[in-house]
Amino acid sequence: MADTLPILVFKGDNSLCYGILTSFSEQLKDALISIGEEVIYVDPAETSVEELIGKRYKAIIAFMENIFYSVLDDGSFVFDSFYGPKFNYWTDYPAFYYRYVQKVPKDYYILTQDRNYVKFINRYYKNVRAFFLPPGGKKIDELIPFNERKYDLSFAGSFSNWERCVKSFNLKDETTKILVDNYLEFMVTNPDYTTEDAFSAVLEKLGVNLTDDQFVQELSKLHRLAELGAAKLYRQGILQTILDSGITVDVFGDSWKDAPFAGNKYLRIHQEIPADKVSTIYANSKMSLNIMTWHKDSITERVLDAMMARSIVISDYTPALSESFENEKEILLFSLNDIAAIPDMVRRNIQNSQIADLAHEKAKADFSWTKFAERFLKIIEMINE
Repeated sequence: MADTLPILVFKGDNSLCYGILTSFSEQLKDALISIGEEVIYVDPAETSVEELIGKRYKAIIAFMENIFYSVLDDGSFVFDSFYGPKFNYWTDYPAFYYRYVQKVPKDYYILTQDRNYVKFINRYYKNVRAFFLPPGGKKIDELIPFNERKYDLSFAGSFSNWERCVKSFNLKDETTKILVDNYLEFMVTNPDYTTEDAFSAVLEKLGVNLTDDQFVQELSKLHRLAELGAAKLYRQGILQTILDSGITVDVFGDSWKDAPFAGNKYLRIHQEIPADKVSTIYANSKMSLNIMTWHKDSITERVLDAMMARSIVISDYTPALSESFENEKEILLFSLNDIAAIPDMVRRNIQNSQIADLAHEKAKADFSWTKFAERFLKIIEMINE
């Protein structure tokens, strides 16, 4: 019976994550249909969910969607009347969702691209269960020959000032200031630590003992220091290191005009590219730089999209990337503890189209959206066993 049921896919919110969530939902819809699944594709911003209540589904999936927490007048969840496993795909750090998971609908699960996030959710959030499921890579309609590409090394991310993140906290409060200063310093000097392990180490150093619930509650207030503080500081340092070595980097958008190295002759700032067109940057790049936003065991769409565009990917190390792609043959991995080594890695490999070719074949074979859909179906089967 379950095999014949439709899968309900909610369209991702285009205003979040630079439109990536919309792209995810559309590509998943197409992939599921391509392997014979019946799909109901719904934009929650335009369609009343009341039309969908009371029906059975093989699965219901959304991307960072708050609609799952909608309640009726009697306090019960609307989605308790949607029959089938419900999946929310979280790309953000899980402590961000602390207030949302105190109570959740029946049969509610989380999918995420970072194995550390899976561990975090399964340890601290008692009402949900998480599964590791990297996104797919976006197919490119037309591949540009390697030697005809406009950019040697590009970076598709934006620039943001890490100091603004620190200033956003209420540092007039002495306790907060001590925590912020120690937490940021620890992550910057110990960049291999996860967000939660770094916070735990700082609390231990300060002699603070918290219950699990208190730990997550406090972390939910300060975790931004990882992705917006430490990660942005490393992003700035990596770009500065590459530019200072005389390597040209192509970047996109006016945000780079605020960078401290904006006047560097090796930084080429281009017009901003819409999120749904970012793959055109990868397709025109011999090498694409990726810097994780403090994902420590992740495979992200930026890496996969660049590989699908047959661009050499150079990224900070994660175990998940290392296990999925052979270093120096299919990907170039560097350590945040040794960013001085990056310029030499770039120079040695910038013309090595074989890396791009091998990664392209691996990404197509193992990390297409069709593969995502197949893995998603296996998770559904596991839940139903």
